Amino acid sequence: MDDRWITVWGGNEDLIDEILSLSDIHKGEAETIAMALEKNDTVVIAERAATKMARAYGIESVGLMGIIVEAMKKR
Repeated sequence: MDDRWITVWGGNEDLIDEILSLSDIHKGEAETIAMALEKNDTVVIAERAATKMARAYGIESVGLMGIIVEAMKKR
């Protein structure tokens, strides 16, 4: 954390609670979606329900297979 390689993010609890109230996803997935909304970024999510929730909020998501395919393309 000291060399800024890892950043701790507190999250918007109201947004996290909103996401949780609209779905069956876990809190960590809701936090990931909330952070992507605040940062206007793509998320990496493995669970289908969380992927659907991210897309409902207009967030681009990629799964583990997408990461593997991209890594293979870039070698």
